[in-house]
Amino acid sequence: SRPKLFCPQVLGMASCLFRAGFRSILLLAAVTCQAQTAVTFVLQRYRDSACIQKADGVNSQQSWKWLGSNSLCYDVTAGFACQFQCIIRLKCEYGSGSGVLLEFMQTNICAGEATKSSPMAQGWSWFKANGFFSGKCTPDFDGQTFLKFDSPWGKVHYPNCSIQGSVAAGSDENPDAFQGHYYLQLYTDNLCTSE
Repeated sequence: SRPKLFCPQVLGMASCLFRAGFRSILLLAAVTCQAQTAVTFVLQRYRDSACIQKADGVNSQQSWKWLGSNSLCYDVTAGFACQFQCIIRLKCEYGSGSGVLLEFMQTNICAGEATKSSPMAQGWSWFKANGFFSGKCTPDFDGQTFLKFDSPWGKVHYPNCSIQGSVAAGSDENPDAFQGHYYLQLYTDNLCTSE
C-alpha cells in the first residue's frame, strides 16, 4: 500500500507536489507559465504592393504589444497613428470609415475615458480594415507605401466592426444604412389576393 501524503496548506501546492515526487509536473507547470509571453504584432512599411521590399527609415516599423486580459488595448510605438509611444484601445464607431476607432489612453491599465480618439482609417472600408488586421498587404494613406503585420491578428485581438464600418472605401454608408422597415402581409391564397 502507498503511504498517505500529508500536505498542510502552509507548504503550498508546489511543495506538496514536489514532495510527492511530481517533479516533472511541477517543471511542466513552470514551463507553461513562462511560455505565456506578451503578444506583439509588428507592422512593417513596404515600398511595393506585394509587401516584399521593406521600406527603411523613420516609422518604417512599429510594434503593437497587446496588454492582455481580454482587452483590446495595445502599447504602440511611433509610426502608424502614433507620434511617439501610445496606449491605444480599439473599439467600433459609426461614421469612422473603417468602423474602427482608436482611443488614446493615459495609462496601460486602459480603463476609463480616453484622452482623445480618432478613426483608424477614415478612407477605408471595413473589408480593408479587416484585411489589415488579418496580415494582408494594405496601401497606406500616402499612396506610395504599403503596410503589413508580421502575422495575422486573431479575432480576439481586434473588434468586429463589420456593422459600423463603411461598405465601400471613402463612403459614409455603413451596412446599417441599408436597413429599413418591412411589413409582412399574410394571404390565404397562392396568388396573394385574399388577406
